[in-house]
Amino acid sequence: MTKERIFRRMAIQCSKREYTPYDIRNKLLSWKVAVADVDYIVDKLIEEGYMDEIRYSRAFAHDKFLFNGWGRLKIAANLRAKSISEEIIREALSNITDEQNRQRLRDIITTKLQDSQDTDRAKLYTRTMRMCLQHGFEQSLVIEEMSNLFPQNKDAELQSVSEGIQLH
Repeated sequence: MTKERIFRRMAIQCSKREYTPYDIRNKLLSWKVAVADVDYIVDKLIEEGYMDEIRYSRAFAHDKFLFNGWGRLKIAANLRAKSISEEIIREALSNITDEQNRQRLRDIITTKLQDSQDTDRAKLYTRTMRMCLQHGFEQSLVIEEMSNLFPQNKDAELQSVSEGIQLH
């Protein structure tokens, strides 16, 4: 296949959904396309507007936050994995306000508490905390919202549980 034909094929794919240069580069290399041709195709796709890292990052952040319930940390980590620059990541995440982030976390915690059949409060607290951290919400925000939403226990057991949970 010629590089022009490969370019047209990639242009059609990029017209259907957003891709990053990282995605297209990997796809082309997996097809055993010469590195020089890969660079030409990727550059031409960017030049002609088929790919745009900023557009991709905004859409990715919006969709993962809205539909998957991901927090800023998980979104940023996934964008970094696609070789998106920190500046673009910050710009994409700036579209998620602090209040939207906090409300999304509250919704996740509330849903978990309502749906849980767990009678062991410490286990429920731990599972909910861990789930929120794995969704990519900041630990300080999770602790703050958990203390606001989780049914209070007179014992200090829940406080000791929250201090022992950290996502590495």
